[in-house]
Amino acid sequence: MSYTLHNKIINYMKKNILTLVALATLASVSAYAQAPASKAPATTTTPANKATKKGGDKDNFKEIDKDNDGKISKAEVEGSDRKHIKKNFAAIDTNADGFITKEELKAYKATKPKKEGKKEGKKQ
Repeated sequence: MSYTLHNKIINYMKKNILTLVALATLASVSAYAQAPASKAPATTTTPANKATKKGGDKDNFKEIDKDNDGKISKAEVEGSDRKHIKKNFAAIDTNADGFITKEELKAYKATKPKKEGKKEGKKQ
């Protein structure tokens, strides 16, 4: 094969490769633009987060129970922002099995008085 024929083949291949790359780029950008919007990340303010911030159910069991086994482990509490549960884990875990059940959490919450002073202060 002569040198000039070799160069022509290489130039032809380069043009085809560049054309394919350009088409692939356009196709992927087009597909990306048409893709539906993904769900909002968990860190955004959702109605559940608003309820928690406004004094709603601060101990939403499902939010803490990451593995959905119906009980909260010490590790799940450590991975959450529930400081009062972290601090009182042993007191809440009445049967000392290393897990908090919904019933144990409800019973613990029933023994704690409601903080009325803060709510009244906000209304004024």
